[in-house]
Amino acid sequence: DAFWQFRPAEPGDDIKLVDWRRSARSDEPYVRQTEWQLAQTVLFWVDPSQSMQFGSNGLTKYDRASVLALATAILLSRQGERFGFAGGDIPSGTGSAQLERLEFALTSATASADFGTPNVRGMRPGGKIAFFSDFFGDLNAIERAVNTAAARGVGGLFCMILDPVEAAFPFKGRTKFESMSGALTYDSQQAQGVAEDYKAALADRQNALAGLAKTSGWRCMVHHTGDPAIDALTEIYQAIGGQG
Repeated sequence: DAFWQFRPAEPGDDIKLVDWRRSARSDEPYVRQTEWQLAQTVLFWVDPSQSMQFGSNGLTKYDRASVLALATAILLSRQGERFGFAGGDIPSGTGSAQLERLEFALTSATASADFGTPNVRGMRPGGKIAFFSDFFGDLNAIERAVNTAAARGVGGLFCMILDPVEAAFPFKGRTKFESMSGALTYDSQQAQGVAEDYKAALADRQNALAGLAKTSGWRCMVHHTGDPAIDALTEIYQAIGGQG
C-alpha cells in the first residue's frame, strides 16, 4: 500500500481515506491515494441490449447481471476499493453514495440495439473491468474492446449470462424464433433439426470467449439465470481481485 499521491476528495469517498493534515492546508479535503487503491479500481459494463431483456422464468438476463454487478460492488466497497460504471458516466469512487449511483445507472439503462458492444471508456491503467452480457453480438467488436483494455494493463472478466432455455434449446416441431426487438425472425418446421447446429454455435462462441480471455490474461465464466446467484458472485469477486 505504498503512498502514491494526494488527490481532492470525490463524492462517495470513504471518510476514513481523508488525510486531515494535508486537507488543513487547503480549502477542500484531500484523500491519500496508494498504488494498491489505484490498481483495485474496478469498472462494470452490463449489456443493456434488447437480447439481455429475455427471460423464460420471470427473471431477465439483464436483471441477473445487474444484481451480480451491484452485489460485487457492495463487496468491493466494504474493502474500501473503488468502482464505477464503464463509459465514464459515473467516475470511480467507493461508499454508499457510489453504490446508489451504480444502482441508478443500472435501473435507468434503456435497451436499444439487439446486441451489445462492450464499453471500455473510463478505464484506468492497472485497473480491472467486468463485462456482463450474453455476448451474442459482433465478436470482432468484443475482441477490439478487450485488446484496448489489455493494452492499458487492465485485467478483466467475461461473465456470460444465459437463460436456461438458451442453454438447453428444448424446442420441437414448428417454432418461430424472433429477436427481442422483432428485427430478426426465423421459422423452423422442425426445431429439433437445428438444435445441434445451435448448440455447436453456442459452444463455438463460448470457446472463442475463453480463448480471448486466456490470451489477454482475463477470466471467463458462464452463468445460467436458473442457477443460484451466490455461486456466480463468489467466482466474480475472486476473479476481479477480491481480498476475501
